[in-house]
Amino acid sequence: MVRYDLGFFLCCCKSFLGSADGDGENFYDLLGVENDATPEELKRAYKRRSLEMHPDKLAQRGREVTPEDQARFTRMKEAYEVCWRRSS
Repeated sequence: MVRYDLGFFLCCCKSFLGSADGDGENFYDLLGVENDATPEELKRAYKRRSLEMHPDKLAQRGREVTPEDQARFTRMKEAYEVCWRRSS
């Protein structure tokens, strides 16, 4: 028997629920792709967004990395993982 707890449910359903801060941005929006994106499109979008948002890349460009920057990158990474599982 498989146990489904609330954490698992929320993780898997976040793309349908939208963002927690209420701005209406879903995981596909974070990656900059359509809801029906292929796994290859998701991979390219994740790579592109990682180069834009990764804290190390921001620091290389001379920008001071804030906790908000780190949280935004983590959220984008989580978005990729959820969307990837849905598309596979």
